[in-house]
Amino acid sequence: DCKFAVVLKKDYQKIFSKLQKRVTDKTLSLLQSISYFKDWPKKEAKRLTFICEDIEYKWGNTVIKQNEKPEYVYVVKEGEFEVP
Repeated sequence: DCKFAVVLKKDYQKIFSKLQKRVTDKTLSLLQSISYFKDWPKKEAKRLTFICEDIEYKWGNTVIKQNEKPEYVYVVKEGEFEVP
């Protein structure tokens, strides 16, 4: 025997679309609050939201060291950091 929980494809797409829009809008708002991105056209900034990723670091973890070439562009959403 096997039991499934099923969701109609159109309902799933509708819900997923709404969730994705919320995430995109939040990220876009964050980017537009940064002076570097403030004057970017909305369409271009929105493209950037699709490649942004939330990453959480615990206090004391080393993210990057001074004079180290970064692999990413970091935008601090909340909290604080220092470069050792």
